[in-house]
Amino acid sequence: MTTIVELDRVSEPPLAALEWRAGPGMHVLLAEVGAGAELLVELVSGLRRPRRGRVRVADTDPTRSPGTRRRIASLLARETLIDAPTALESLELELAIRGTKLDASAVLGEWGLDRLKTSRVSELEPAQCRALGLAAALSLPDPVVVALVEPFADNSGLPREKILQRLLSLAHKTCVLCATAVPRDAIELGGSISLLRSGGLEQVALPMAEPLAGLFGYLVVACERPRELVEALAGEPAVAGLEWRDHAGGRVLVWGPSAEQLALTVVRTSRAANTGLYSIVPARASLELVHAAQSGWARALQERAWWLARAAPPPSSTSVAHGERST
Repeated sequence: MTTIVELDRVSEPPLAALEWRAGPGMHVLLAEVGAGAELLVELVSGLRRPRRGRVRVADTDPTRSPGTRRRIASLLARETLIDAPTALESLELELAIRGTKLDASAVLGEWGLDRLKTSRVSELEPAQCRALGLAAALSLPDPVVVALVEPFADNSGLPREKILQRLLSLAHKTCVLCATAVPRDAIELGGSISLLRSGGLEQVALPMAEPLAGLFGYLVVACERPRELVEALAGEPAVAGLEWRDHAGGRVLVWGPSAEQLALTVVRTSRAANTGLYSIVPARASLELVHAAQSGWARALQERAWWLARAAPPPSSTSVAHGERST
């Protein structure tokens, strides 16, 4: 495999002596906010140098090679556009600096951003800045690396399917690096998925991760008696898993393939068990669920939770992922 990106013992908190090599293809970093995913994108993009270690892109230091940096398409969590009177003029300058003859107006039109042409850069919202940055990144011809933070989020409604197809097309010929905190997005992007935690990378095996793709319904349930609710929900077919920590008070995280069916099940079960239901609020997927699947812990966690949910005192942490149960 041709190595395009190489990180050699890179240390820049929270990253710690990180080793990573990537060639052409899709590479997804799955990480909680603050775990260092955006920092890693900045390092690969040549926007900053690590305190220790070495970053190489196409066998060059991107911070010292303007030619390489011009060919790196990047998107950060918060984009800063080139200062210009209008968004169109800002994009024209961006494309000119990168040495491409692309027509800025055509790029905006392709991505449905014509409405921003005459907008003042200083008055653009953060999501609009990200939309312009993403459009520029995905339009760059012959990039050596494409490094993006949350390509599907906060982008003023750019079409998800079009973004995905463009990224998959680019991955056939270059290194595409996408950082996200959403497991479903990571699995949809596919390719090589790595979990960024504790300053290092752990590759996620797709056979273990794929079943999580359908778990898009996540609810935070607040009730008076969470232990009784955990026990009552553990056998429900609509519930793929649940988690309860006693320090979180009466809040239980519940997930399953259908958010609507999940909510109905929670309401019905809570009433039957008289757990004193307070509220049900949608929540994001937990990266701990991905880590549990990757490490083969789901069965052990499920069995532990099943028995501890019936014991006193209540467990300090209970996590369930459905499978076969011993009774």
